Amino acid sequence: MDLSVAIAHVRHSIGAYPSVAPGQTADERVAEIINHAGRQLYSRPWRFREQAITLDTTATLRVVALPDAFDELVTLTRTVDGKPLEMGTVEDLDQLADALGGTNVSGYLARASVAWTGGSPQLLIWPTPTTSETGVLRMRYRKSWTSVTGEDVGDNTGTISLPAYAEQVFIAYLRAFAVGYEDEGMTARLAEVEAGPILQTTLMKDGIQNRDVGRLKPQRGGTFRRGRVRA
Repeated sequence: MDLSVAIAHVRHSIGAYPSVAPGQTADERVAEIINHAGRQLYSRPWRFREQAITLDTTATLRVVALPDAFDELVTLTRTVDGKPLEMGTVEDLDQLADALGGTNVSGYLARASVAWTGGSPQLLIWPTPTTSETGVLRMRYRKSWTSVTGEDVGDNTGTISLPAYAEQVFIAYLRAFAVGYEDEGMTARLAEVEAGPILQTTLMKDGIQNRDVGRLKPQRGGTFRRGRVRA
């Protein structure tokens, strides 16, 4: 979706530029509405948010840097044998390091935990690598929403990365936030989107919700009956 389309929906839904807070420009306010709508959309575990990468380890370091766009971990496996790592808390891994120490052999990591430091995500691993290796871990993760700035709105260029089937529900969130901030009816408008057919159709299209096929008919036992075939 072009960013200009999202900007147009914000303005069209209220018939003008939205109200601004003290010290805030109109472009910054439009960007804020777009980002709130995007983060609301990204609050669900959409399949289109998933990315796959391999991670490198550094000798003697217990942490592995994660992508800036990292938001949620989906799976984490060793590339050496395809086995999943056991996930634990940061406290669990600290206790293992303190009590057992230990170093890994040729990429055979055993446990991991996502730790946030200074607002940035890191992967804490155990045992500690003895050597630096590339592509030790294969990770699938959900990416976070990419924020739009007031400068982006002012330029009126750029794109918002969404599959075509998700654009309609994103627009619904855009309009709900834009109008909701003006008339203080945010809760009701968001609830309407959450319970409406646009979101349900998008959930089924994405594959995180199955279509309701109604009541299943009972099978006729005679049709599937097995018996001995007599000569």
